[in-house]
Amino acid sequence: MASVPPPHSCEVASAPFDNNDQSADIILRSSDGADFYAHKVILSQASSVFRDMFLVPQPAKADAQRGDSELAVVDVTECAGIWNIALRICYPVPNPEVHDLVDVHTALEAGRKYQMAVVSAEMKRLLRDIFMEKFPLRVYALGCIYDFPDVAQGAAYHSLRHAPFEDGDPITELALLSGLQYYRLLQYRRSCQRAAVALTEPEGLRRWAAFSPRPDPSTPRPSPPIALFACAQCNRVQDTQTSWVGNHKLPYSPAACASSILDPITATAGNCNNCKKNIFSNIAVFARIFAQEIDKAVGEVKLVIDCAPDSPSRSRFLGGSRFLGGSKILGGAYVMADNTVQAGWDKWGQGPQRTG
Repeated sequence: MASVPPPHSCEVASAPFDNNDQSADIILRSSDGADFYAHKVILSQASSVFRDMFLVPQPAKADAQRGDSELAVVDVTECAGIWNIALRICYPVPNPEVHDLVDVHTALEAGRKYQMAVVSAEMKRLLRDIFMEKFPLRVYALGCIYDFPDVAQGAAYHSLRHAPFEDGDPITELALLSGLQYYRLLQYRRSCQRAAVALTEPEGLRRWAAFSPRPDPSTPRPSPPIALFACAQCNRVQDTQTSWVGNHKLPYSPAACASSILDPITATAGNCNNCKKNIFSNIAVFARIFAQEIDKAVGEVKLVIDCAPDSPSRSRFLGGSRFLGGSKILGGAYVMADNTVQAGWDKWGQGPQRTG
């Protein structure tokens, strides 16, 4: 006598997706076997893909082992962690905390695939507010891939604090960019460097800095603000400001006040009695105003952002037909990768019924 296979067992997601109030009318089953008891009305409002899906006649999903014969099951390709994030954003409950940029990336992909604009918007906010400063290159890549030009621009700016090609862990998100998109980032950085260096040229200095050729370099001129100081005794600070700017390698304003840049300058002022009395205050003023000018100059540099390259891993719309993975929704039927057709909900749990 043939043995009976063990009943299918799935983990039930935590509240509010555990159907504790018996109000759910659909089950989303994740790739790792977690069941999310959901509501069609909410999914339809959050996702045009689910809305169109629910327009197709739905046969009852019989699952004797689970006893949920009245609920249809939609098998989805994402793991439970991603659906926990996505559904909590769609439902009237507090948004989840997301601490891993990989989860943001995967949730963005789910948002694009299922056309859940609210999920994409929340992930965009997290990129901008939480991850941009810490992971600028990774966020730049995601901003380009998912067509968030403001995120890409902000991330490109924050990437200026890092030296190009510095050692570190591989940035896997960059593999999803086109060569042109990465070139645009390098081009932006070079433009920012030129803008910062221009501030140190004679013409640029006249626009924002004033020299004080007085014996006492602590005596300021009221207008324009004094940013550079000359010592009549040794002419040191005039020389020092040139070398200081020459050593300024990052076109990023906070670097203008970095101790690694300022300390060597102040250390060399001891040879002049006049300089050593005022070097700390004078250099602090210079660094502060120079940082402001760097911000202004770099802020005028705009990143050129190209459209995201098409990727077969993403869902996409082509000529009114919606693609999801290897299948295409046409009205109430799915055209499979082998050009056969199976009716509506059969794809999602009832087994294929090939009609052509």
